[in-house]
Amino acid sequence: MVEGEAFSPVFKALTAAIVLGSAWWWIDLWLAGKFGATGLAGLRAGGWFVLGWLLLAWTGWEVWHSRVRLDADALHQSWMWQKRMTYDDLAYAKLLRV
Repeated sequence: MVEGEAFSPVFKALTAAIVLGSAWWWIDLWLAGKFGATGLAGLRAGGWFVLGWLLLAWTGWEVWHSRVRLDADALHQSWMWQKRMTYDDLAYAKLLRV
C-alpha cells in the first residue's frame, strides 16, 4: 500500500491564495460600504457572497487535507466524500489532447 497527498504544494498554495484573496476582497467591499452599509445590515446584504466564500473555503480545506492511496485492489482518494476506482476501470481511462 502506498499513500500520499492528493494535490501538489503549488496547487495547495494557489487554492489558499484564492480563498484568502476572496476573503480580503469581500472585507474590502464591506468596509467601503458597497453592500449598502458597514454594519450588520451590510453583512446581511453581502450574505450570498459569504455563503459562496464558505463553500470555497470548504473546498480549499478538502484540497489541503485530501489523501490518495493505492492498495492491492483500487485507487482511493479522500475528498468531500471518499472516491474509489478499481484498477480494471482505471485501465480504460483515456486522455484527450486539446
